[in-house]
Amino acid sequence: MAASRQDRFLQFVENPNNVKRILVIRNGLIGDTVFVTPVFERLHESFPNARLDVATSFKSVLLLKNYSHINAVFYIPDKYSVKEHAKFFFSLRKFQYDIAIVQEVNSHYVLMAKLVMAKFLVGFENKLSFLLDFSVRRPQGVHAVLAEIEAVQSWTGSTLPVATHLVISEEELKESENLLKANGLTNRDPIVCMHPGCSGKQSEREWVPEYYSELADSLIQNKKVRIVFTGVEQDRNLVEKIIAQMKYPSVSIIGKTNLRQLLGVLKISKIVIGPDTGTLHLANAVGTPVVMLCGSNDPSDTGPFDASGKSKFVRVDLPCIGCVRRYPKPKQWDICKNIRPVLCMEKLSPQIVYEATTGILKDL
Repeated sequence: MAASRQDRFLQFVENPNNVKRILVIRNGLIGDTVFVTPVFERLHESFPNARLDVATSFKSVLLLKNYSHINAVFYIPDKYSVKEHAKFFFSLRKFQYDIAIVQEVNSHYVLMAKLVMAKFLVGFENKLSFLLDFSVRRPQGVHAVLAEIEAVQSWTGSTLPVATHLVISEEELKESENLLKANGLTNRDPIVCMHPGCSGKQSEREWVPEYYSELADSLIQNKKVRIVFTGVEQDRNLVEKIIAQMKYPSVSIIGKTNLRQLLGVLKISKIVIGPDTGTLHLANAVGTPVVMLCGSNDPSDTGPFDASGKSKFVRVDLPCIGCVRRYPKPKQWDICKNIRPVLCMEKLSPQIVYEATTGILKDL
């Protein structure tokens, strides 16, 4: 009996010397790319001599700078166009990949990846699974990091601990230190970073601005920390409103950092506080604990993933929690979808977040 495609693939990867070129495909937000970094680590450990390339979103390309074992990072065209994507993926066939891995539960990317013409196509089960040489079901009910790594877990044979990881050079770290110094901060200052903004306007993840002000003042007064606010330009008005209501001085570097400088600031900080956004996942990936403000989002899915175990998420226990993913929707949803902040974020008091933050500070 002829060996199945899956058997042929497993026989192929059994000898690491067979694998000379690997492509990982993961489009999405910055946090999505962070969640895939353990996949890169496992592939490198299992196939140390293979060329490892990544195709990702334009925003995520800079994230993977300084990875010694990633050969090239390509950005997938932002425009979700079959024609543009087909042209892009077709252009990659010149690299003659042995394995292309689709880190998407998305039939579109399976179809596009087929144009790469890799010897073997691997990915998560979806409507076009018959095009895959090796497929696995993306697990439910586990953290997104653990779900992502399932694509390679069974055939890489790695024993590495699962942890997200981003690389910052000494030069980049120095640049971030100089940025903070220019804003009146020194290496000796215990910095607590607050990132109030959410991707998208009027997000249900928004916390009450006055709560940030109260929390920041309490930390400054009682724990003698320095507060630094980070964010993108669209967060400027929000942060200015928070600062205007504070009793003590703080520092805003809104719009003053690029992505690599932000990584350095997060690395230097003692703790990062904010909602479930890419910035908090970046912090965990550079080794900084976070306090994540959770409401409708599910922390068991996209909550903190911290190798040190120091990070915490905070939320209030309401019967309507998890509304975004629940069907049918709870009655409170009809109210909250039209108000900001939503009920679960309004009920999340500054005192709850303060206690979580000081608990981490105590252990640092």
